Amino acid sequence: MAVSVIRSNTRQAASAFTPRAKARGISADLSMKGDTMPFTPFHIGPALLIYSLLLFIDPFALIFGSTFPDLEGFAYFITNGTTPHGPLHSIIGATLIALITATPTSIIAWKIIENASQKKIRAPSLKITVASALLGAYSHIFLDSLLPKIFYGDVNLAWPFAYWTPLLDAVTPEQMYLFCTASFIAGTIIILIRTRNKKISNNNVQDNQN
Repeated sequence: MAVSVIRSNTRQAASAFTPRAKARGISADLSMKGDTMPFTPFHIGPALLIYSLLLFIDPFALIFGSTFPDLEGFAYFITNGTTPHGPLHSIIGATLIALITATPTSIIAWKIIENASQKKIRAPSLKITVASALLGAYSHIFLDSLLPKIFYGDVNLAWPFAYWTPLLDAVTPEQMYLFCTASFIAGTIIILIRTRNKKISNNNVQDNQN
């Protein structure tokens, strides 16, 4: 989910449809509808919920993977590009962004934490990190592919092949906001409970050994 769309009056006066958008009946100037698109950080909510249920995965890779596909959204607004949801919002693109950016970034993050703490940290294995990055990236494009056509009709999950995004218009932006927010809250609560239980369990094991 890319950042909110902000257009100038000059751009609003421009053509309402690009040739690509006309072919699908999708408005290219989203601000002319008076709406905004969900912010990228909302993707952290579902990622946090996934991590709360699968604590063995790499949280950094998961979060990086779930947010990095929107790098092309930021590039779109900075460079006045043609679409905010291009190749990175596809199965192939999400796979590449997970492998090329999210995975290395996670490895670097663990190294930084280890150096800052000045003690050995048991980081996830490379396989877990890669799988986590892929899971995050795929969750991103899946959620985007459920949103209204007016905002996300340029998402082509099958890029570079024929257009294929079968679940567009499945939910409204408001419903997606609610889901992501609820996921964040639920994920946080579950993580706190599981972390507390694990700490208690470890303390009990140490007491029994003593």
